[in-house]
Amino acid sequence: MQQALEMKVGLCVIAEPSYIPKTTGWFYSDNNLAAIYHNGDNLGHACKLVRRGTNFVAARLGNVHILSCYISPNVSIREYEVFLDDLTECIRTLPGKILICGDFNAWSRLWGSAFTNRRGELVED
Repeated sequence: MQQALEMKVGLCVIAEPSYIPKTTGWFYSDNNLAAIYHNGDNLGHACKLVRRGTNFVAARLGNVHILSCYISPNVSIREYEVFLDDLTECIRTLPGKILICGDFNAWSRLWGSAFTNRRGELVED
């Protein structure tokens, strides 16, 4: 993260950050495991918080919505399904273009994994 700040990055999406400063420019999930850093001076546009969930955070930059997500590989399938339901509900309310970033801890041949696990099947659906 420090490198992003030093490089004057305008936007950075982070899954499972080691630390989130509670300062202007940071949006973060309720459990602090997904974050978006934004610097309006470097972006040329303001970034606005749209929604915070337990495992995701959503922001709007112009006409694009950006989501940062993280879900632990240690949660149960039921907890995983709840996460995906919450994320889906959020996405359905967002107009315009949507960029979803994150670590879903899901494996699928669809995106190059050696095999597909149950989480991968759920994300595919």
